[in-house]
Amino acid sequence: MSSHIVLPLSEKHVEPILKRKDEIVSRVESLLPPSKVQKGMRSFNEKLAEFRQLVHDCSFLNAELRDMSPLEQVFLGIGDVMRKENISVEYPRSRSPERPAKSTCLESVVQPVPSAAAQEKSEQSASEAKAANYILPPIGSEEFEEIPKYMRGRMSAAELNEETAATAGKLFCQEVDLKPMLSDRAKTLFRTAVPCLRHVHRIKEVRVKGQMSDEKYEIKRILAERKIDGKSDKMEYLVDWEPTWVYDTDMDARLLDDFHYSVVILGPINTPENLQKKSIKEMDLVVQRESKKENVKDGVILELMPYEQVKKLYPDELFEYIETTFSLPDEMCQPYEKTESKPKSNRSKRKKHAVKKPAQHK
Repeated sequence: MSSHIVLPLSEKHVEPILKRKDEIVSRVESLLPPSKVQKGMRSFNEKLAEFRQLVHDCSFLNAELRDMSPLEQVFLGIGDVMRKENISVEYPRSRSPERPAKSTCLESVVQPVPSAAAQEKSEQSASEAKAANYILPPIGSEEFEEIPKYMRGRMSAAELNEETAATAGKLFCQEVDLKPMLSDRAKTLFRTAVPCLRHVHRIKEVRVKGQMSDEKYEIKRILAERKIDGKSDKMEYLVDWEPTWVYDTDMDARLLDDFHYSVVILGPINTPENLQKKSIKEMDLVVQRESKKENVKDGVILELMPYEQVKKLYPDELFEYIETTFSLPDEMCQPYEKTESKPKSNRSKRKKHAVKKPAQHK
């Protein structure tokens, strides 16, 4: 068995990949700061770990096949002996399902026609039996259309109903059980699926009394509103407020920089070309980023950015720099006084009075 199966995967196939990675990193390190290089290496390290796991599984499978090859020869020898001795082997057969007896023509005529109420009951029982097979019934097309467009985004009904093999038939699961088995697109839409399932009443939020009840979180924004069932005069709002754990691959790079680095705007770069520009909006500014962690090799990072990019990435730091550096002129610091409106002079009348009559020639 093992002599006919070849698994050409081993640790030697990883070495060329690592060499190629080191060559690319050595070239990029001179152009980008180390933090960005490390950020770009995260996905590579994840794929490399998956590849090494495959190599390990293949080597383990190959060893299992070697152990099974002697058993193969034993079973082949037993088959030859049974064929020579004409020994018959009886295999257990499954019972064929009993077929109901066909009704005769007379019975079909005598049978009464079912009423409308009986048909409705049979349909309800069939739907209940179908729903009983699922712990969480799938979302139909009509229910999916009831979910607001801004809430579901580009998520399809199939992605919303996706169930992983690790959680099939289980009453309780965690986020770590779901995410490794989802597709790449479904991973990014994982946080979007929870409000959608809550909207169609597939899941509900249970507020646990205890430590969490004493904590308060700031409501960032209101996402939607709806009336409470059974109470026409009361509304409830879907808000974005509760913190949760998110994978680093799903995070925005700007939010990660704000969390790990302290940013200070040092001002325009001191070059003749930059200082000749009349407005600060046309200048290039020096941005200093320093890691908040202790014993970090990155140290202080200086980056040169145009004003518009600094305004987009670091608006608060830019406002702090302008507030501490620039001051208003004296004429703008004077108290405001409301001046009385003067009546408009009728210039047309003045012109009429100022017109001289032409001299009469004798």
